[in-house]
Amino acid sequence: MSHKSILLTTGITPLPAEVRLAMCRPMIDGHGEEALAIIGGILQRIQRLMGTAAKVFLFPASGTGALEASIVNHLSPGDEVLVCVNGFFSGLYAEIARAHGLNVVELWFPQGEGVNWVKVIDFLQGAGQKVRAILITHHETSTGALTDMRGIRELRRHSDALIMLNVLSSLGGTPVLLDEWGVDVAVGASHKGLMCPPGVAFVAVNPRAEEAWQESSIARAYWDLRRLSHWMEQGVVPFDPPLPVLYALDRALPLFFDAADKRQAIYERIQTNALTFRDGLSDTGATLIAPPAHRAPNASVVRIPTTRSASMVRATLRERFGIYVSPGIGELADATIRVNHQGYVSAKQTIAVTQALQTILYAPRATHESKNNVATESVPQEAP
Repeated sequence: MSHKSILLTTGITPLPAEVRLAMCRPMIDGHGEEALAIIGGILQRIQRLMGTAAKVFLFPASGTGALEASIVNHLSPGDEVLVCVNGFFSGLYAEIARAHGLNVVELWFPQGEGVNWVKVIDFLQGAGQKVRAILITHHETSTGALTDMRGIRELRRHSDALIMLNVLSSLGGTPVLLDEWGVDVAVGASHKGLMCPPGVAFVAVNPRAEEAWQESSIARAYWDLRRLSHWMEQGVVPFDPPLPVLYALDRALPLFFDAADKRQAIYERIQTNALTFRDGLSDTGATLIAPPAHRAPNASVVRIPTTRSASMVRATLRERFGIYVSPGIGELADATIRVNHQGYVSAKQTIAVTQALQTILYAPRATHESKNNVATESVPQEAP
């Protein structure tokens, strides 16, 4: 990638200049008071961003590590867990649970849609109290679907199962309200919506979930929240922390809160990016996987017309326009591309990818042979 390239992948997202600069700070004692203060400030802000008074822990890890930590600390082999599956990444949650000997029941939902709570409640009424945990993915990035979480509280009338929520790709890009929703365990990560590089994972645990630590019999060492909680209470960081990522979080998270609560302005910018992009595709023959009522603002999953191949479209975006987007994944791998709207993505960058896709989809199939870098000539890698 050159400095003129535009990064619109759904995993790693662009960083503000001040965040990039913060990562260049000198190394410090990762187990000293300064590092502890940085970690404490990060965890307090993550609590606010997650809308919770629950304890939040961090690990040096990517998001998949946080998913595994949520399972091994709260469940035991043979426990029945209900996994709400509406795409590739919710299916990954099920795979991790199955790998640890859990009795996984997958409840599937139509492609592109969020979780239907009526269907979940119907299942729970038949299952009684056998279900130990319900695993949910807030934003399913393989389809672009966002689940409306307001229906969770109704589940409490039918089950006392732990509610475990994956907010890896929604945190920082759309409101997350764990306590209001009644979530027991949630997992997040430093990249995607938080405008930081990958490398730090978060696990939020309320008192009800914390009680399950003592009951869980899954073997764990690195992911053991009991051990991590013990050491952090003693003022000890029990691992060498990834200081550059912590520096980035220490600078990026205040962007959501400094002077006034700026979260709403950030969410509105992301929503505007999404609407601008989607409106621009209306006459191209491309369609979105998620129907309007289920679309996440964080990213768009675009089905490419059958007259083109998704891999060719990605290659043309990259080679001709300098724009990087993600491939489809899972069942949609060969038919879709995925375009990010969250993180430090600007209106100019959104317009650039929209116009580039219009050019590709309107033009003859040989258009990818051109190297004219029209879309990125004057588009900086910055958001407003």
